Amino acid sequence: MKITQPIISGLDETDKESLLRGDSFDISPCNSFTEDNRMFIGHDYGAAVYVRAVQVDVSDRITAEDVHEAGEEISIEESFFIKALMPVFEKYFELQEPVNKFRFTRAFSDEGRYITRFEMHALEPNFYTMDMTRKIIAELEIMGKSENADAKWFRKLAEYLEKIVNVAPQGSFISVTN
Repeated sequence: MKITQPIISGLDETDKESLLRGDSFDISPCNSFTEDNRMFIGHDYGAAVYVRAVQVDVSDRITAEDVHEAGEEISIEESFFIKALMPVFEKYFELQEPVNKFRFTRAFSDEGRYITRFEMHALEPNFYTMDMTRKIIAELEIMGKSENADAKWFRKLAEYLEKIVNVAPQGSFISVTN
């Protein structure tokens, strides 16, 4: 990931000077999740699930090459997503939506196959319309009012998703992949 904005904390003097000159350099956070940080805006290169707005070239065979990033990305700790969030995302997944119905992958198969359900470990994302994403947000907000130990994370994801939905270009989808 190329970072071009000033991030001074934790850099040595040489990197600080380089950054102040306007140079860019790679910063690759990996497995930066903790009990106090289960998700954040940005990309974690470790075991994470990624949620972002995308534009999709819809056809009868949609692959990763047909998906175009359209905004900020949320990284969610994968084990937390599977345990606490995946049931919500599976509930609102619409297989008959053309962007989901025509997802095609070569993962685990040389000849390729169509993806026929919510799938975590394919290279191609699971897609959500903005209407379905708003339903996910509403459910997360309800879950965030519970006594559940993870309630604050449900509220935080609802907040992050709301921001992404509000700035997503017209005709965008929300993608979920890992």
